[in-house]
Amino acid sequence: IRNSYRFLQSSGIRFFVLEFPGRHAWPGPDIIREALLWFTFDGYRRDQSHRQKKAVREYLKEIRRKAALQEEQLDAFAAAGTLARGISFLSGIARTGSLKKELDRLQKSDGFRQREKQINDALALEIRLQQGYLLALRERDTTWWRNEMRELDEKISRGDNTIMQPVYNRIRNYISMAAFSYCNGSLGQNDMVNAGKFIALYRIVDPGNPDGYYFHALYLAKKGHADAASESFRKAVTLGFSDFGKARRELPEEVFRAGRPPLPR
Repeated sequence: IRNSYRFLQSSGIRFFVLEFPGRHAWPGPDIIREALLWFTFDGYRRDQSHRQKKAVREYLKEIRRKAALQEEQLDAFAAAGTLARGISFLSGIARTGSLKKELDRLQKSDGFRQREKQINDALALEIRLQQGYLLALRERDTTWWRNEMRELDEKISRGDNTIMQPVYNRIRNYISMAAFSYCNGSLGQNDMVNAGKFIALYRIVDPGNPDGYYFHALYLAKKGHADAASESFRKAVTLGFSDFGKARRELPEEVFRAGRPPLPR
Protein backbone atom coordinates (compact mmCIF):
# COMPACT_ATOMS: atom_id res chain seq x y z
CA ILE A 1 0.00 0.00 0.00
CA ARG A 2 2.73 2.43 0.99
CA ASN A 3 4.51 1.80 -2.32
CA SER A 4 1.34 2.93 -4.12
CA TYR A 5 1.36 6.39 -2.52
CA ARG A 6 3.66 7.98 -5.09
CA PHE A 7 1.66 6.61 -8.01
CA LEU A 8 -1.65 7.80 -6.58
CA GLN A 9 -0.24 11.21 -5.76
CA SER A 10 1.23 11.67 -9.22
CA SER A 11 -2.02 10.57 -10.86
CA GLY A 12 -3.99 13.30 -9.14
CA ILE A 13 -6.34 10.80 -7.49
CA ARG A 14 -7.64 11.97 -4.12
CA PHE A 15 -7.17 9.27 -1.52
CA PHE A 16 -6.46 8.54 2.10
CA VAL A 17 -5.41 5.19 3.56
CA LEU A 18 -7.07 4.24 6.84
CA GLU A 19 -5.07 1.63 8.73
CA PHE A 20 -6.58 -0.52 11.47
CA PRO A 21 -5.18 -3.27 13.73
CA GLY A 22 -7.31 -6.16 12.60
CA ARG A 23 -7.43 -9.44 10.74
CA HIS A 24 -7.98 -9.92 7.03
CA ALA A 25 -11.65 -9.00 7.40
CA TRP A 26 -14.03 -6.05 7.50
CA PRO A 27 -12.83 -3.25 9.81
CA GLY A 28 -14.70 -2.02 12.86
CA PRO A 29 -17.43 0.63 12.88
CA ASP A 30 -15.06 3.56 13.49
CA ILE A 31 -13.13 2.86 10.29
CA ILE A 32 -16.36 2.28 8.36
CA ARG A 33 -17.68 5.65 9.54
CA GLU A 34 -14.45 7.37 8.47
CA ALA A 35 -14.63 5.73 5.04
CA LEU A 36 -18.24 6.81 4.57
CA LEU A 37 -17.34 10.33 5.66
CA TRP A 38 -14.55 10.39 3.07
CA PHE A 39 -17.05 9.56 0.31
CA THR A 40 -19.45 12.18 1.67
CA PHE A 41 -16.78 14.89 1.60
CA ASP A 42 -15.60 13.73 -1.81
CA GLY A 43 -19.15 14.26 -2.99
CA TYR A 44 -18.98 17.81 -1.67
CA ARG A 45 -15.78 18.36 -3.67
CA ARG A 46 -17.42 17.16 -6.85
CA ASP A 47 -20.52 19.28 -6.34
CA GLN A 48 -20.13 22.22 -3.95
CA SER A 49 -23.89 22.80 -3.94
CA HIS A 50 -24.21 19.61 -1.85
CA ARG A 51 -21.73 20.78 0.80
CA GLN A 52 -23.07 20.77 4.34
CA LYS A 53 -21.13 23.57 6.04
CA LYS A 54 -22.06 22.45 9.54
CA ALA A 55 -20.70 18.93 8.97
CA VAL A 56 -17.47 20.36 7.56
CA ARG A 57 -17.04 22.77 10.49
CA GLU A 58 -17.68 20.05 13.05
CA TYR A 59 -15.14 17.72 11.45
CA LEU A 60 -12.51 20.48 11.32
CA LYS A 61 -13.16 21.22 14.99
CA GLU A 62 -12.84 17.53 15.89
CA ILE A 63 -9.53 17.22 14.01
CA ARG A 64 -8.08 20.21 15.87
CA ARG A 65 -9.33 18.94 19.24
CA LYS A 66 -7.93 15.45 18.73
CA ALA A 67 -4.54 16.65 17.44
CA ALA A 68 -4.18 19.06 20.38
CA LEU A 69 -4.96 16.26 22.84
CA GLN A 70 -2.44 13.91 21.22
CA GLU A 71 0.24 16.60 21.36
CA GLU A 72 -0.52 17.18 25.04
CA GLN A 73 0.07 13.46 25.53
CA LEU A 74 3.50 13.93 23.89
CA ASP A 75 2.53 11.87 20.84
CA ALA A 76 3.62 14.17 18.01
CA PHE A 77 3.47 11.35 15.47
CA ALA A 78 -0.19 10.57 16.21
CA ALA A 79 -1.06 14.27 16.20
CA ALA A 80 0.61 14.67 12.81
CA GLY A 81 -1.38 11.70 11.51
CA THR A 82 -4.62 13.28 12.68
CA LEU A 83 -3.75 16.58 10.99
CA ALA A 84 -2.77 14.80 7.76
CA ARG A 85 -6.13 13.01 7.77
CA GLY A 86 -7.96 16.30 8.30
CA ILE A 87 -6.08 17.97 5.45
CA SER A 88 -6.82 15.09 3.09
CA PHE A 89 -10.51 14.87 4.02
CA LEU A 90 -11.13 18.62 3.93
CA SER A 91 -9.03 19.61 0.94
CA GLY A 92 -11.17 21.42 -1.58
CA ILE A 93 -14.10 22.02 0.77
CA ALA A 94 -12.51 24.00 3.64
CA ARG A 95 -9.45 26.11 4.39
CA THR A 96 -6.68 23.83 5.60
CA GLY A 97 -3.77 26.31 5.76
CA SER A 98 -3.66 26.34 9.56
CA LEU A 99 -3.66 22.54 9.68
CA LYS A 100 -0.77 22.42 7.21
CA LYS A 101 1.26 24.84 9.33
CA GLU A 102 0.65 22.73 12.45
CA LEU A 103 1.58 19.57 10.54
CA ASP A 104 4.81 21.12 9.26
CA ARG A 105 5.75 22.18 12.79
CA LEU A 106 5.13 18.72 14.22
CA GLN A 107 7.03 16.95 11.44
CA LYS A 108 10.13 18.99 12.36
CA SER A 109 9.95 18.00 16.02
CA ASP A 110 12.35 15.49 17.60
CA GLY A 111 9.45 13.39 18.88
CA PHE A 112 7.98 12.96 15.41
CA ARG A 113 11.32 12.15 13.77
CA GLN A 114 12.25 9.60 16.41
CA ARG A 115 8.90 7.84 16.11
CA GLU A 116 9.04 7.94 12.31
CA LYS A 117 12.46 6.25 12.33
CA GLN A 118 11.23 3.55 14.72
CA ILE A 119 8.23 2.84 12.49
CA ASN A 120 10.33 2.75 9.32
CA ASP A 121 12.76 0.33 11.00
CA ALA A 122 9.81 -1.83 12.08
CA LEU A 123 8.42 -1.87 8.53
CA ALA A 124 11.81 -2.93 7.16
CA LEU A 125 11.88 -5.76 9.70
CA GLU A 126 8.33 -6.73 8.71
CA ILE A 127 9.38 -7.17 5.08
CA ARG A 128 12.29 -9.41 6.13
CA LEU A 129 9.98 -11.47 8.36
CA GLN A 130 7.48 -11.89 5.53
CA GLN A 131 10.20 -13.20 3.23
CA GLY A 132 11.52 -15.54 5.91
CA TYR A 133 8.13 -16.98 6.81
CA LEU A 134 7.22 -17.45 3.15
CA LEU A 135 10.31 -19.62 2.73
CA ALA A 136 9.60 -21.42 6.02
CA LEU A 137 6.16 -22.50 4.79
CA ARG A 138 7.95 -24.59 2.18
CA GLU A 139 10.89 -25.76 4.24
CA ARG A 140 9.88 -26.09 7.91
CA ASP A 141 7.84 -28.86 9.50
CA THR A 142 4.78 -28.76 11.76
CA THR A 143 6.82 -28.95 14.97
CA TRP A 144 8.81 -25.86 14.03
CA TRP A 145 5.63 -24.01 13.10
CA ARG A 146 3.86 -24.87 16.36
CA ASN A 147 6.78 -23.46 18.34
CA GLU A 148 7.09 -20.41 16.09
CA MET A 149 3.39 -19.53 16.30
CA ARG A 150 3.44 -19.98 20.08
CA GLU A 151 6.31 -17.47 20.33
CA LEU A 152 4.58 -15.06 17.93
CA ASP A 153 1.33 -15.24 19.89
CA GLU A 154 3.23 -14.52 23.10
CA LYS A 155 4.75 -11.39 21.56
CA ILE A 156 1.30 -10.25 20.44
CA SER A 157 -0.36 -10.93 23.79
CA ARG A 158 2.30 -9.06 25.79
CA GLY A 159 1.38 -5.78 24.14
CA ASP A 160 4.41 -4.03 25.66
CA ASN A 161 5.72 -2.61 22.37
CA THR A 162 3.29 -0.30 20.63
CA ILE A 163 5.44 -0.19 17.49
CA MET A 164 6.14 -3.90 17.07
CA GLN A 165 2.78 -5.30 18.20
CA PRO A 166 0.96 -4.14 15.02
CA VAL A 167 3.85 -5.63 13.01
CA TYR A 168 3.46 -9.00 14.72
CA ASN A 169 -0.30 -8.91 14.15
CA ARG A 170 0.16 -8.16 10.45
CA ILE A 171 2.80 -10.88 10.19
CA ARG A 172 0.40 -13.40 11.70
CA ASN A 173 -2.27 -12.45 9.17
CA TYR A 174 0.28 -12.52 6.37
CA ILE A 175 1.30 -16.07 7.29
CA SER A 176 -2.35 -17.12 7.24
CA MET A 177 -2.95 -15.60 3.81
CA ALA A 178 0.25 -17.13 2.42
CA ALA A 179 -0.71 -20.56 3.77
CA PHE A 180 -4.19 -20.16 2.26
CA SER A 181 -2.60 -19.38 -1.12
CA TYR A 182 -0.31 -22.41 -0.94
CA CYS A 183 -3.22 -24.70 -0.01
CA ASN A 184 -5.40 -23.36 -2.79
CA GLY A 185 -2.62 -23.59 -5.37
CA SER A 186 -1.48 -27.12 -4.52
CA LEU A 187 -5.03 -28.48 -4.46
CA GLY A 188 -5.80 -26.77 -7.76
CA GLN A 189 -2.77 -28.47 -9.30
CA ASN A 190 -3.63 -31.82 -7.66
CA ASP A 191 -0.25 -31.74 -5.92
CA MET A 192 -1.42 -33.95 -3.08
CA VAL A 193 1.95 -34.30 -1.37
CA ASN A 194 2.39 -30.56 -0.87
CA ALA A 195 -1.35 -30.03 -0.34
CA GLY A 196 -1.35 -32.29 2.69
CA LYS A 197 1.66 -30.48 4.15
CA PHE A 198 0.30 -26.98 3.54
CA ILE A 199 -3.14 -27.82 4.93
CA ALA A 200 -1.56 -29.15 8.12
CA LEU A 201 0.46 -25.94 8.42
CA TYR A 202 -2.56 -23.76 7.69
CA ARG A 203 -4.50 -25.35 10.52
CA ILE A 204 -1.57 -24.61 12.83
CA VAL A 205 -1.06 -20.97 11.85
CA ASP A 206 -4.80 -20.17 11.77
CA PRO A 207 -6.54 -22.91 13.78
CA GLY A 208 -10.01 -21.37 13.96
CA ASN A 209 -10.30 -20.58 10.27
CA PRO A 210 -13.02 -22.61 8.53
CA ASP A 211 -11.04 -22.57 5.28
CA GLY A 212 -8.49 -24.90 6.84
CA TYR A 213 -11.20 -27.52 7.42
CA TYR A 214 -12.68 -26.92 3.98
CA PHE A 215 -9.29 -27.48 2.34
CA HIS A 216 -8.89 -30.62 4.43
CA ALA A 217 -12.30 -31.85 3.26
CA LEU A 218 -11.35 -31.22 -0.36
CA TYR A 219 -8.01 -32.98 0.17
CA LEU A 220 -9.67 -36.02 1.73
CA ALA A 221 -12.28 -36.14 -1.03
CA LYS A 222 -9.57 -36.13 -3.69
CA LYS A 223 -7.89 -38.99 -1.80
CA GLY A 224 -11.15 -40.97 -1.87
CA HIS A 225 -12.02 -40.67 1.85
CA ALA A 226 -15.62 -39.49 1.51
CA ASP A 227 -16.72 -40.05 5.13
CA ALA A 228 -13.74 -38.19 6.60
CA ALA A 229 -14.17 -35.45 4.00
CA SER A 230 -17.83 -35.02 4.99
CA GLU A 231 -16.86 -34.72 8.65
CA SER A 232 -14.22 -32.07 7.89
CA PHE A 233 -16.69 -30.16 5.70
CA ARG A 234 -19.25 -30.19 8.51
CA LYS A 235 -16.60 -28.77 10.84
CA ALA A 236 -15.85 -26.01 8.32
CA VAL A 237 -19.54 -25.10 8.14
CA THR A 238 -19.80 -25.11 11.94
CA LEU A 239 -16.90 -22.64 12.10
CA GLY A 240 -18.56 -20.31 9.61
CA PHE A 241 -17.77 -21.53 6.09
CA SER A 242 -20.52 -20.22 3.82
CA ASP A 243 -19.26 -20.34 0.21
CA PHE A 244 -21.57 -23.20 -0.75
CA GLY A 245 -21.39 -22.35 -4.44
CA LYS A 246 -17.64 -23.00 -4.37
CA ALA A 247 -18.12 -26.14 -2.27
CA ARG A 248 -20.74 -27.52 -4.66
CA ARG A 249 -18.38 -27.04 -7.61
CA GLU A 250 -15.35 -28.61 -5.93
CA LEU A 251 -16.64 -31.32 -3.60
CA PRO A 252 -18.23 -34.62 -4.62
CA GLU A 253 -22.02 -34.49 -4.31
CA GLU A 254 -22.17 -36.96 -1.42
CA VAL A 255 -19.61 -34.96 0.59
CA PHE A 256 -21.39 -31.70 -0.13
CA ARG A 257 -24.81 -33.07 0.85
CA ALA A 258 -23.48 -34.65 4.05
CA GLY A 259 -21.73 -31.50 5.19
CA ARG A 260 -23.99 -28.61 4.28
CA PRO A 261 -26.63 -27.37 6.74
CA PRO A 262 -30.21 -28.52 6.09
CA LEU A 263 -32.24 -26.25 3.85
CA PRO A 264 -35.10 -24.38 5.59
CA ARG A 265 -38.53 -25.90 5.06
